[in-house]
Amino acid sequence: MKRNRLQHVAVSFLNIRLLQTGRILNEIGIIRILILLVFGLPLLAIMANLFFAVPWLAVGFVIFSIASLQLHRKDRQFLKTYFSPYAKAIYHIEYQVLGLPALLLLLVAKHPLHAGVLVVGLSLIPYLDIQFSGFRSGFRRLHFLPATAFEQKSGPRESYLMLLCLMFLGALLAKLIYVPLIGIFLLNIVLVTNQIICETNLMINVFSWSPRKFLMHKFQHQLTLALVLCLPMNISFLLFHGSHWYILLAVNIIGIVIQCLAICFKYAFYTPGTTLTGNKLLLGLAAGCFLIVFLAPIPFVMLVSYYIKAQKNLKRYLYVSH
Repeated sequence: MKRNRLQHVAVSFLNIRLLQTGRILNEIGIIRILILLVFGLPLLAIMANLFFAVPWLAVGFVIFSIASLQLHRKDRQFLKTYFSPYAKAIYHIEYQVLGLPALLLLLVAKHPLHAGVLVVGLSLIPYLDIQFSGFRSGFRRLHFLPATAFEQKSGPRESYLMLLCLMFLGALLAKLIYVPLIGIFLLNIVLVTNQIICETNLMINVFSWSPRKFLMHKFQHQLTLALVLCLPMNISFLLFHGSHWYILLAVNIIGIVIQCLAICFKYAFYTPGTTLTGNKLLLGLAAGCFLIVFLAPIPFVMLVSYYIKAQKNLKRYLYVSH
């Protein structure tokens, strides 16, 4: 009886995951999937090198990433209710599967100790059930930003753990020249994840500004937040690698472009009350261009193009009452 129950749970859960995967792939489309593969392969190659060069850093990154997933996943109550008492076993299987590519890379790189640490770390994550509500409330305030910067205040609330991990690891491990650089790049990516949710028309029209002034206002607040959060990594990098300041400058410029692009994408396609999921792909492609030298100018061209489109689109909403 127990065996039949376990088989039923396994089949039901597998069907749910397959249906979810199929729906996601169908929404993305075959063309977008191929484009993502082309641009994603260089990034995967860079990440794979970490497992050979600094395996302990790679292990830490994988464990922190999956731990963040565990703390933010919204289906925990669903699994506890409908798949009890197998919820934690499901977590175990899912996290070990997610960590399998990293485990294989560590074994290929002949780092069995690090592979063992990864397996143990992933095995402990299902028992991670920490509540950060008090800290999250304090982090949400971000007093250095005005009340009108609602996106910049709400975004870190959803990804505060990942932001803190990137800030901490990037500053602490700054002696390794590429760690803070990667940290700054990833932090800028995480910060723009909330720039796909369109506010209501009222929240746009209340400013009564020109499109140019409105976009400059958004740029200022977004960049203020990004520069403040990147400050510890910037300082740590300069302390250890001051002679390579030009590399740091280039990475910060890339971060600025990513922030501005996210805002331009949002308001170029702005429709009140909608979620622009397609912008994730656009931004991912733009960020991926920076990883391929001869494609690096493309995001700058996109920034100019979509800035003009954003201004044109905003005219319909900023002047609607005139």
